[in-house]
Amino acid sequence: KCDGIIAISNYFKDMYQDKLAVVVIPPLVDREAAKWNSDPKSFKESRVKRFVYAGRMGIGKDYIRPCLVSFSKFKEKNYKIDIVGVTKDEYLNKNPDHTSLLEKLGRKVCFYGMLPHEETLEFVNKADFSLLIRKHNRKNDSGFPTKLAESITCGTPVIATDFSDVRQYIEKYQLGIMIDTVDNIYSGLERALSMNNDELEKLKQNCLNCRAFDYRNYIDILGNFIEEICTESRRAR
Repeated sequence: KCDGIIAISNYFKDMYQDKLAVVVIPPLVDREAAKWNSDPKSFKESRVKRFVYAGRMGIGKDYIRPCLVSFSKFKEKNYKIDIVGVTKDEYLNKNPDHTSLLEKLGRKVCFYGMLPHEETLEFVNKADFSLLIRKHNRKNDSGFPTKLAESITCGTPVIATDFSDVRQYIEKYQLGIMIDTVDNIYSGLERALSMNNDELEKLKQNCLNCRAFDYRNYIDILGNFIEEICTESRRAR
């Protein structure tokens, strides 16, 4: 019954473009809102690399377990992992065999449970990298991770697996580290932990300069799309 579709990912564009007019609009933010413009962090004095995971351990969605397993293999490295959205007890209820692994990680990992959105963004802003680890499947490919848009807008590079349109943005604008699958997390973390401050600063600046998720960039695109739909609809009457 539709004349056109506003799609959140190219998955839906590919599905419908032969029958309908389709425009792809990712999750958008107001880049000038105060919550996205906290004091910029600098890596120049940082000795501890900070990573953040923000999520709820949804089935088939975000994966914490393989991340922590991979992190535990870098016990000599200086890093910290902040996990927002999940408490330690919740994690162990789902992963009872990881008690010793968390003990091994010790102070390198901290669980904070559910926090208000703006407090969560503060953790993202303070991190050197955010973690976006999902499997390449129909459910994940059809959507688009709001977390990617939020992390980039905060100026925080992303370590992400290849799903939906994530690679398209990270590689085009140099916004982080792509890993092929969940099984390859180790290689992504290894690269992140080996980066020097200048390399991190460059990635951060790429994120801060990126406007791919600012709604202002889509005003004309969406306006033109709606105008074309309305014009075609009038012609068909």
